[in-house]
Amino acid sequence: MPNGHFYNGSVIALHFLHNIVWQDGAPLTAIDLNFTIWYMDAGGFMANPYNSSQDVIQYAPGVSINLTARANDPSSEWFGYLPSLAGTYVPPNDPYTLYIYLNSTSIFSFYSSFPALWTEPILPEHTMYNVSVKQYTTESPAEYLSQQVMAGPYMFESWNPILGYVLLRYFPSYVLANPYSNYYSVVQGSTINFTINATVFADHVVQSSSGYTALFNKVDNGEGFVYVINPSTQKPIEVFSLTNDGNGEYSALISANLSPGVYYLIAQVNWTGSPYYYYYGTGSLYQNEYSYHVYGVLNVSAKSVTSTQTTITSSTTSTSLSVSTSTMSQISHSSTSYYYYVLIALVLAVVLAVIIFALRRK
Repeated sequence: MPNGHFYNGSVIALHFLHNIVWQDGAPLTAIDLNFTIWYMDAGGFMANPYNSSQDVIQYAPGVSINLTARANDPSSEWFGYLPSLAGTYVPPNDPYTLYIYLNSTSIFSFYSSFPALWTEPILPEHTMYNVSVKQYTTESPAEYLSQQVMAGPYMFESWNPILGYVLLRYFPSYVLANPYSNYYSVVQGSTINFTINATVFADHVVQSSSGYTALFNKVDNGEGFVYVINPSTQKPIEVFSLTNDGNGEYSALISANLSPGVYYLIAQVNWTGSPYYYYYGTGSLYQNEYSYHVYGVLNVSAKSVTSTQTTITSSTTSTSLSVSTSTMSQISHSSTSYYYYVLIALVLAVVLAVIIFALRRK
């Protein structure tokens, strides 16, 4: 392995999407899953797997995990779900890739072990790096709910054990959020106002007589952009600046000067906040960068003919028809007069012929 330890089996590479965030706005990367694998003792070790005389693994600078304490006091958390685990590795220049080394090549071992890897919650390293395993298994709900920040589609808001309910709040920045939840249908050339409310989990849950309530932060020091994405190429074709309207509100005027079709919208707000632990071998232990995303869909339809043009066209057609009808009337009138005179002439000719015929008989 890259850390110099031996393995005799398979290597699994996991590649994380970029721009996934925890519900406090910190990035979720392969570092967090790697931390979880060792914190939760996925290998089921009773001691340091590389040195059986030691119980503690120095996971990263300033972060240590006591595996004996983990194995002896598992609480309700699962451990030992990757029994063939030999080691893991996150490249120092790529926090979005995790390599897992196994002392096994059995496909059955692989498929029986990894469902737990997908179903177990990933722990946020940036809030739990200094929480010992022993402490974590004995904490109160207010403590562990504050530390175990989530990254799914809903944020924990409150829990009332007496009435037996948990209240959740929608998290628009979830990476699999449905973009059609913000749907705009506009005519080509028009303008829409795309607004978002950047509210994030404050990493703090307070306890009261009625239960536990989470605190939230409205991001009021951010800046960002709205990207108009071509769904075919997945690349931005227009970028609009977000205006900070205060109290977590941001907006952008989007001009739909686009070809008719459907486009994706991605609004991203970036800000700096409290430093958090984020080490992946680059020499820096902390960073303070946060981000928040909101997704949408823009449906642009073609322009219709304007009312002025319609009036002009109608007027022209009416005039043309009027002239044509008048001309036809004159032609019809002239033809009628001509046939009238011919008919009179024929009648007179017949009368004259009758008179002549009568005179000859006399």
